Amino acid sequence: MDPHHFLGLNWGEWVSVTTLLGLLATLLYSLLSKTARESTKDDFARINDVMLGVKATMVELNATIRQLRDDMDERKKTEDRMHKAIDDHEKRLVRLETQEEEERR
Repeated sequence: MDPHHFLGLNWGEWVSVTTLLGLLATLLYSLLSKTARESTKDDFARINDVMLGVKATMVELNATIRQLRDDMDERKKTEDRMHKAIDDHEKRLVRLETQEEEERR
């Protein structure tokens, strides 16, 4: 075997084979990259749609929580007014009972 002919091919033929294999690898890489980019683009579009839905839901949730807090604050104020009214009634009742006892003496 001639040292300049590895596997029966001369250097020029090896350059041609290597060039063709490089072109095929580049073409395959290009096609796979394009497919991956399109798939990723579609995935990100779906993720974006979902995130917009989540954002809208969070806005509604925050509004609901804010309303619940306002309602709770209002109920606490009402409860405080009721407790104050009960305390006032109890004081009046004690005063009336004391006054009644004094009138009996």
